[in-house]
Amino acid sequence: MFVKICGLRTVNEVLCAVDAGADAIGLVFARSPRQVTLEEAVPLLAAIPAHVRSVAVFRTPDHEVLQAVLALNVWTIQADASWTTPLPAGVVRLPALCDGPDVAHQVDALEADWVLVDGPLGGGRGVAADPFRVARVAAKHRVILAGGLRPDTVAHAIRVVSPFGVDVSSGVESAPGIKDLAKIRAFVRAARSVEAK
Repeated sequence: MFVKICGLRTVNEVLCAVDAGADAIGLVFARSPRQVTLEEAVPLLAAIPAHVRSVAVFRTPDHEVLQAVLALNVWTIQADASWTTPLPAGVVRLPALCDGPDVAHQVDALEADWVLVDGPLGGGRGVAADPFRVARVAAKHRVILAGGLRPDTVAHAIRVVSPFGVDVSSGVESAPGIKDLAKIRAFVRAARSVEAK
C-alpha cells in the first residue's frame, strides 16, 4: 500500500512521516492553509530521503513557479487532471480529479499510469469520495484514494476500495495546516495494518 502524507510544512513533520513509513511526502504549492513557498520547501525537500518520493502539489501550475519547483528536483508533480503541460524526462505526473458520477469515464480518458481520486470537493477539505464508485475505478487503474481519510477510517476505506495507495492531509491535522504527529503515525500504521492481514 502506497501511503502519501500531504501538506507538510515543517522539517519535524517530514521526519515524522518518513519515520512512520510514508512512501511519499506532498508539499502544497497551491493556495491553501498548507501552502509552502519555494524558500520554505528547500529544507523540507532536503529532509526527504531518496527512498521516499517528493510530490509537489498544484492545481494548475504557474509556469515560473513550476520551473522553480522542478529545479528543486522533486519526483512528482501532482496537478489537476485537466492540466497537460509536458514535464521533463524523469519527472512523474500524478493527475488529480474529484469524485463524481463520471469519474470512471474521466479516468479512462486520461490514459495515465496512475491517478489520484479525491472527494467531491477537492483537496484538503476532508470530504470522502464514494468508496464503491472509486472501487470500480480502482479495479481497472492504479488509484490513490484521497479525501476524508483519517487514522480511524483508512483501513476500512482500503478494504472497500482496494486502491493502489492512500493520501491524507486534513485527516492528520489538529487544525487546518497544523499536522498532528501522533495522527500521522496512526494513519500509516492503520494503512499498513490492512496489508498485514
